[in-house]
Amino acid sequence: MNGRTQAYLDLAAMPPVGALLLDAHPALVFRGDGSAALWANAAGVAFLGEPDLAALLARTFRRDAPLAAQLSRLAKALPADHDRLEILRFSFGVTQTALPAACRRLELGAGARAVLVVGTAAGIRESLSTRAERLADVVAGTDSLAAVLDRDGRVLGASGGFDALEPAAADLDSLIVEAGQAGRGVVRRSIAARGASRDAGVARVTIGGEDLFLLIVGPERPTATTPIPVAPLDVPVAIAPVAPPPPALARDEPAAAGMPEPAGEPKGTDTSTRFLWRSDAADCVTFVSPELAGVVGVTNGPLPDESWKALALRLGLDIGGGLGEALSALATFNAVRVYWPIADSDEEVAVDLSGIPEFARDRTFRGYRGFGTVHRDVRRPRARPEAATAVAPPAAGAAEGAKAAVEPPPPRATAMPAGVDLDDVARELIEGVPSHDAHAPAPTPTRPAEDGQRAETAAARSNVVHIAA
Repeated sequence: MNGRTQAYLDLAAMPPVGALLLDAHPALVFRGDGSAALWANAAGVAFLGEPDLAALLARTFRRDAPLAAQLSRLAKALPADHDRLEILRFSFGVTQTALPAACRRLELGAGARAVLVVGTAAGIRESLSTRAERLADVVAGTDSLAAVLDRDGRVLGASGGFDALEPAAADLDSLIVEAGQAGRGVVRRSIAARGASRDAGVARVTIGGEDLFLLIVGPERPTATTPIPVAPLDVPVAIAPVAPPPPALARDEPAAAGMPEPAGEPKGTDTSTRFLWRSDAADCVTFVSPELAGVVGVTNGPLPDESWKALALRLGLDIGGGLGEALSALATFNAVRVYWPIADSDEEVAVDLSGIPEFARDRTFRGYRGFGTVHRDVRRPRARPEAATAVAPPAAGAAEGAKAAVEPPPPRATAMPAGVDLDDVARELIEGVPSHDAHAPAPTPTRPAEDGQRAETAAARSNVVHIAA
């Protein structure tokens, strides 16, 4: 599951939206600026001509397009407590279609708005199980699994390959039970099935007075070590401060006489270290607390105003998968794992990153802030790319000049900003409560024109907004 899928579940749990999940009328939720769709039922996906939900959520509309401009106006003018009939004009290549639709404004929290659109023309009448199976196939796409279940856990419709989750039936049943409890519209958890870990989420919807449940299970994540449980995002989890690891002996310092060589962390001790981080709208890391450097080394931490992409190139850090997708989604993400190279070592250590997007009052994207967890006992050999060509050693006179040329700039000061607390940041990440005022002082923009342009581009290509719990 990615940020877009999680936002889809959050929207489905909203009563006006969830009631349309299996409806024969095309139903869609558009961003307040009209640049993208955030949610759709199966009829809505088919109306826009997309093969599945993933393709629809990845689709963007130019903000100067007539439809986007119309939706942007409606997001400000529509009522939030009842529908209003509007004629929306969609362009499909050279063809234009006028859709009479019942529209209303949705308040997503923190000032964010969306537009719920329900076409008045219905498709063919189908049985409940047929509609549920059609929706599951559309939601699952090519790499996930989905199902619609009743309150007894009976499957009404499921995507192809859903029987692969049979070993995790007990975990799925507990998700349904938990989502059915009062005040728990969405529940997320990591489950294990056939030797692989998968992210799962359940949203409770009410259709015709009956509670149904939409289950989405993400692609497999093979685990070489014991899976780390992921807490549901809407349950507060207190994070206790963790003492830094004991200092290791220097390479050239012999062990004291009679002292055995260190054999790893003592049993029963916490082997994780947590740190805070922050990045701006251009994906440049503007702050990292010193706990990260305490494990991976100062030279292997982010440099001043270094982007995630530049950091990845410098360290060989693989962010092209989950982290790159999470950063581009402009949505809350939780426990995305990367392996971080350790300075003066041939090993990489597992780091789980969580982040929450920040938006200005006018919904301009300002960046991310979050925390990371370094699992000091989860390591693997570092993959070093082989040089394409041999490089001749520099002349003796040029050695000092070459060293100065490649010497990295001094690391940033990593003093903890006043008022920052790991528990507060973790609580906001888990509960999904956005904040306009960051704990740490906002970074002074050094390239205002460039940052604004890149932030606008990032917001335009993403179709995910943060939804307050």
